[in-house]
Amino acid sequence: YDEANTGGKYDKSNDAGRTDLIAALKWINTNIAAFGGDPDNVTITGGSGGAVTACTPLILEDTGKYFRRVVLSSGVALDDISVGSQEENDVSTQEFIKATGVKTVAEALALTPEEILAAQTAFTSQCIGAYFPGSRSKTFSNIIDGVVIKEDYLQTMIDNITNYGIEVMAITSDGEYDSDLAKSGPRSLGLAEDATDEEYADAALKAIISANWSKLDPAQGGAENASDIIQGYVDRGADIDRDTVTSYMDLKNDINQKGSAVMICELVDALGGVDVDVPVYMEFRNVM
Repeated sequence: YDEANTGGKYDKSNDAGRTDLIAALKWINTNIAAFGGDPDNVTITGGSGGAVTACTPLILEDTGKYFRRVVLSSGVALDDISVGSQEENDVSTQEFIKATGVKTVAEALALTPEEILAAQTAFTSQCIGAYFPGSRSKTFSNIIDGVVIKEDYLQTMIDNITNYGIEVMAITSDGEYDSDLAKSGPRSLGLAEDATDEEYADAALKAIISANWSKLDPAQGGAENASDIIQGYVDRGADIDRDTVTSYMDLKNDINQKGSAVMICELVDALGGVDVDVPVYMEFRNVM
């Protein structure tokens, strides 16, 4: 943007929605007593993308004073899946400019909701699952802009938890993503019911990699040992009488939810052992 003409008004626009979130929490903290609430006992919660949003205040500086507990169901703001880079944001911005034809901030502000939605649709239509090609973070994630979200946002999370004694509960579900790898039905692979086991396994593997390529495709920034990780799940599954697709389901559930839930609980639990007593809880729900 042209800072000379905007006076820095849009210097936080990468994460404007996050500053709105903090403004809302601050309002609750200031006014909830008038409605019979306790400003020292506010809980934030959400599911999936909502859980990422509920976790986001933990990575914004000095926000822990506005809430007491965070309940995260199937999502965290912890790694580069949900916290993207400025470079990734720049790509999104250029795609928005391409879709709308705007050249100035004033032109962008004059866009109608319909025009903005059309630009969003044009952008997401190019995505692989929730990811724009070349991006490690999901589309429209938090952005490390150095203003609202700092580069060392994990330290910000540590500071919030330790300074304000934030309690965290992480909830995740066994089998939560199994429907994504079903042969047919909503969110399925779209296979015929008479597809062979080999066809089914091949389609499931392709679906996992396309949805998590930043972790499972070395050619696109994923782990160099991704093939070994995948085969490890298949071998382990065979040892406990699971077929290949069920092993892939385990992998997808672990990548998308269980791994991140374990990480944040271990983080908060470790903090509790340092210099502050911070309760941490984990719950696994079987949805099979």
